[in-house]
Formats: sequence, structure tokens, C-alpha cells
Amino acid sequence: MKKEETDLIWKDIKGFEGFYKANSNGEIWRIAKTNCEEFVKKKQIGTGNSGIVALCKQVDGEIVKKHYITKTLIFDTFNDNRSHPIICKNGNESDLSIGNLEEDKSRLYCAPKIYKEDKATTVARMSKLKEGGVSYKKIAKVFGCSDVTVKNYLKGYKNK
Repeated sequence: MKKEETDLIWKDIKGFEGFYKANSNGEIWRIAKTNCEEFVKKKQIGTGNSGIVALCKQVDGEIVKKHYITKTLIFDTFNDNRSHPIICKNGNESDLSIGNLEEDKSRLYCAPKIYKEDKATTVARMSKLKEGGVSYKKIAKVFGCSDVTVKNYLKGYKNK
């Protein structure tokens, strides 16, 4: 349920303190000039959108840009120690208010601690399956995580 302007809670987004804030209605606002062209004309970003949001800041003259799942970014801004994917309780993916977001405890992320092995071993096992023609969805099912997590693990592995 959306709160009135006077009841909103505002918090800095972790890693982007002084650049972006999120509020309890699930809105993300740019609060400082970021020198990123795509954000110069926008002030409010990420409202009512459970898709992807790109945040950027300038650090030591370099532009740092990261992409986040909007509902996960908002949840993490208001909560610590998340270990599961985020879902909207009421099924409305446009309602990103903090009261509507919760962890989906029926799914786990692919984390080395779950498999009692290091990340390189997990990635090697995933790579072997992928090279054998197994789809991302089937690999995700084997590891008990999302297909996006599998893609991210394999992408990170190839870039190193």
C-alpha cells in the first residue's frame, strides 16, 4: 500500500550513498548529479517498475554504472542479509512498496555455501552442463536457483 508523502521513509541506496535514495513507496530518486548522460534529464527513476534499473556515479573521474533488479534493490535498501529472490506479495509487479516485497523462501540463490564448495567448482559444474547442451532453466533447477543466476555465474566466469 502506497504511503502519503509525509509518511515516506527515505534511505540511501547502498554503494550509491549521496547519489541515489529509495523511499518506502518503492521509488528511486537521483539526488546528486552523476555525470551520466542518460540520467541528466531524469530526477525520479525506477518507480512502479520491477524490471532493471541502471545506477551510475563518478568515482575518481571514472563512471561506475551498475544494473539492478528494481524490486531487489529497493528490498536490499531497507533490509539486511537477504538470501532469497524477492517477490511482490500481492502479485502486482508495479507495487514496489516495502510492505509488498518479501523473500521467496521457496527458492535459493546459487551460493557456494549452499553447495559446500567454492564458486569456481560451482561454475565448473554449471559450465560442464551448459557445454553439454543443457538449458539455463534446467541447470537452474539442478542447482535450486534462477536461470538468471546461472547466466550471471557463467558470464562472470568467462570474463575472468
